[in-house]
Amino acid sequence: MLDRKLWTQKLIADTLKELSKNKSLSRITVTDICQGCGINRSTFYYHFTDRDDVIQWMFRHDIEEHFVQVTDGQWVKNTLHLLTILQRDIAFYSQAVKLDTQQGLRNCIFEATLKKCYEIIAESLGGRDMRDEDMDFIARFYSHAFTEMNMEYIHSGAKEAPESAMAKYVACSIPGLKNSIDALTSGR
Repeated sequence: MLDRKLWTQKLIADTLKELSKNKSLSRITVTDICQGCGINRSTFYYHFTDRDDVIQWMFRHDIEEHFVQVTDGQWVKNTLHLLTILQRDIAFYSQAVKLDTQQGLRNCIFEATLKKCYEIIAESLGGRDMRDEDMDFIARFYSHAFTEMNMEYIHSGAKEAPESAMAKYVACSIPGLKNSIDALTSGR
């Protein structure tokens, strides 16, 4: 069960997503959000500073909930789940990335992916040694690729089925990551 604070934050966020289906995100006001979810402005301001703060919270929350909390061997399943969320809420995300001057979604995806790449590389090394700068290069390389492909998925309107996009991610990333690790650990 959600605690009261998280429940209220999700209510506000879900209301904003729902409102974005029928009204431009840039035109949605705090008053619209409060009326939509039946709360007063002081409750809204207790949790968020403004509409853009809600959007940034939603980015962090969705990435944390659907990608960062991945357990070993589950990154494909959780990435597919994230793609499904992006597709389901494309009306919100396609508008939000246009308003996102801080590039919050891109940064959230990159940081979450970077952490997961380090974990995957460490696990894939299987006891082999790799220089820190090589591991850092590989992790950043794949994190940038993954991040940009997710941003492209949003900008394209998430028209491709999440399963199809995920199959392409796996086909490109798994062999490439394995080859990168092998190439940078050979002879060490």
